[in-house]
Amino acid sequence: MPRFRPLLVALFLLAASVVSACSVISGSDERTITMQVGPVQVDCQGEGQQKCLIVKENGAAEWTYFYGQIEGFTWQPGYVYTLVVAVREIDNPPADGSSRAYRLVKVVEKTPVTFIP
Repeated sequence: MPRFRPLLVALFLLAASVVSACSVISGSDERTITMQVGPVQVDCQGEGQQKCLIVKENGAAEWTYFYGQIEGFTWQPGYVYTLVVAVREIDNPPADGSSRAYRLVKVVEKTPVTFIP
């Protein structure tokens, strides 16, 4: 049995890392939303003056400022995006940070906009 102990330890560590990686990636506390992202960034006030994306979540009528980041999403000006995004609540967010984490699931549509007011 002693010569199998290193193998058992290695298998246990491998299994533990796979299980922990899965929970980080999928997150049972995640929910998905549909989000539209506008074609321009706008001036907004967070911890200081900054640029924000404008978004509509789940078919909302009004654009709102989006102060955070969407992991895996690279925004380009001049396009309206329709995204499926996974959202999870952050248990103990930093005082100056968001209480939500966003992760791109899928780009549904990327539409060029020729007129930007």
